[in-house]
Amino acid sequence: MSIVQRIGTRLPRRGVRALLACVLTLAPVAVTHADDYVDRVNAPLKAIAKAKRSDLVILPLLAKMAEPPAEIRSVEVSMLLGKSSPAWSVVEAWAAAAPQQAIIEGLNEVTRDEDFRTAMVFAQPYGVEGVSDQPELLSANMFSDLGETPTLAAVKIGYLKSIEKLELLANIESTRLIESGDPIKAIDVMFDFLYFARQMADRPFLVEKQWGMTAMSRSLARIRDLTYLDSKADKHGLKAEDIRAWVKRLDPEKGYLDVHRIRLPEANLIAAEQLITRVTVKGGGTNDEFSIVMAAIAAGDRPLRLLSESAFWERVRTSHGGYFDLMDMVIGKKGDGGVRSDWARRWDLKPFDSLLRKPSDYARNTSKGSKFALLKVSLDGVDQLFDLRKTLMVELVGTHVGISIYGYALQSRGAWPRDVTSIRPYFMDKIDTDPYSSRKNSTLEFFVPTRDRPPQGTRGEEIPFDMRVYPGGKRSNFSIKLYKDTFVLYSVGPNEANDLGNDATQDDTSVNEGDYVLWPPVISLTRKYLADAGQQP
Repeated sequence: MSIVQRIGTRLPRRGVRALLACVLTLAPVAVTHADDYVDRVNAPLKAIAKAKRSDLVILPLLAKMAEPPAEIRSVEVSMLLGKSSPAWSVVEAWAAAAPQQAIIEGLNEVTRDEDFRTAMVFAQPYGVEGVSDQPELLSANMFSDLGETPTLAAVKIGYLKSIEKLELLANIESTRLIESGDPIKAIDVMFDFLYFARQMADRPFLVEKQWGMTAMSRSLARIRDLTYLDSKADKHGLKAEDIRAWVKRLDPEKGYLDVHRIRLPEANLIAAEQLITRVTVKGGGTNDEFSIVMAAIAAGDRPLRLLSESAFWERVRTSHGGYFDLMDMVIGKKGDGGVRSDWARRWDLKPFDSLLRKPSDYARNTSKGSKFALLKVSLDGVDQLFDLRKTLMVELVGTHVGISIYGYALQSRGAWPRDVTSIRPYFMDKIDTDPYSSRKNSTLEFFVPTRDRPPQGTRGEEIPFDMRVYPGGKRSNFSIKLYKDTFVLYSVGPNEANDLGNDATQDDTSVNEGDYVLWPPVISLTRKYLADAGQQP
């Protein structure tokens, strides 16, 4: 029985027709015309010159990409795979094939300019009109579909899955290069991907911004991982000058990556305004289309949820806020307040401002009751962007400092610095502070196992440092012994307490204690543990 038939057996005929009409209205069609709200989102994108649009280079290449082998099940697996993996020959051949190598070359092309004022931008406008002159992208679903009646809250970003596959390719290509003895090119590929992810973090929709920031964090961890692999090699392929050049590119304040230039997801806020005008009577309450439109948007690509969503929105309709309630909540009575203003104020505050410890206006007003349920469809997840940004900051600072320490050792014939400040001034002018520490000018914690702690045994023998690693997900926790052939670099983490680097817990959200260990990279430790246990993917 089809979804149409199933709906027909449970809803009055009039309701079925209305619901399906709304679903069809939100479905992809040929070229449609936008409205003022869509124009507001697209205006900055349309202002970008074609010669500066990275999407015009990358998306056509991604449309020709061969499907990744089934063995690459996730981004994590793409990081863990190596020459000793059973599937490596298949995975390596896929990455080395011409369509994938063309993507790697394109990635380098669109990230070559490192001046954010002149660099390329991923600037495809939203809606089918954004690809009206690129039928090949339309047929490959490499566009953002807004439906027949362009609805921002119902956006389906078709190219995002292909961009996710690009991350798999970047990881495999980096491994392929370092396994072939070229760590410089391997790390350069990850820098290209990092810079591309930074472009995506500037997109105006939350889902793209979340992906961009998360992908940046993962690629920074991968850069540390590749550097760590070189540090453990019998013969180092990197030199201090290579590290110094990368450190400059990682500058968290002056460089292209500057996290503070990332803004809030403006498209989601505009989507909320548009949705309010669609399902309420101006100056009044909800209109006749409220339940149907909201159910269709909330169900998204899950048609089996249409019935339950329709019932929910019909149930809350009578108690739901009206036009002025909702608009005041989003933009305020004069257009310069509401959650937009509250979030904007918080976004630009110093990291440990007392206001950030209090619930946002959005959280306070949507946590109880259903008066503002509509806003959750467009704005849920914006609050979490603050934590995502802090995670990105610690990954950036940790990579900036971590590879500098390795560079110092390369310059000093293998000797680690006595403390973290020793990397100044050759690698950086000033030492980055720990984004998770509220102590003024507090740097990341650093020590060399057996040299700095724990103390030597009673007979002068070296005692290794035991670190417990919590990989998160379905991976088991494990312990590893560390010696003076490496160093430990960590942030105090979200609990803002120095737990002495004994536990690397950043990947396991169920653990509230421990630290955010940046070196040795957790992905490197996990790969070695799995290999030793005969479990490497």
